[in-house]
Amino acid sequence: DLVALMAAIRNHPPRILASGGIGKNDLKKILPSLSAHKTLKYARFLALFCIRSKFLTPVGDVWSVSDSFSVWIANPLDAYRDLYSFWLGATAWNEEYPEGDIQHADPPPANLIHAPELRRLILRNLESIPHDDWIDFDAFAEGLEPQIEISIPGRNPADDLPMMRHNILALESAIAESLYWLGALTIG
Repeated sequence: DLVALMAAIRNHPPRILASGGIGKNDLKKILPSLSAHKTLKYARFLALFCIRSKFLTPVGDVWSVSDSFSVWIANPLDAYRDLYSFWLGATAWNEEYPEGDIQHADPPPANLIHAPELRRLILRNLESIPHDDWIDFDAFAEGLEPQIEISIPGRNPADDLPMMRHNILALESAIAESLYWLGALTIG
């Protein structure tokens, strides 16, 4: 999908938004190039990764694919490791925010969960489950909620703070979107 995204950007360079990202309409045009059933949010994730990794560089008022991308993608194992590491530590991507990309949001969202901490918590819990069996999301999330409240202070889902979503929705996004996109789990 990264190669397809970058090929589409190379063929039809998208405009650079005032916030520094790629517009929804430009990404919607690229979606048919990606593998089946991929979402706009997924395209935003890949675009954010490419911008942050400097595989996309500004040229005038459009994005251009850097020469370093071809060199980087030639080693798929390292490429995947870099993508996974980006996701694991990125604060510019936040599963609690419905659009995901908070770096290029206008206005920038506030009061969001510390996403890298949430991701590590999810992964630690997934590691403790036998890998040859299905898990029920509701039961998994129910077991994680008290851990979130202890591990990530200030996460009271009853608060009426703007842009704050319930912890379950952030968990659902991290598991059913991000980990699914990364191929770390199967959804059925």
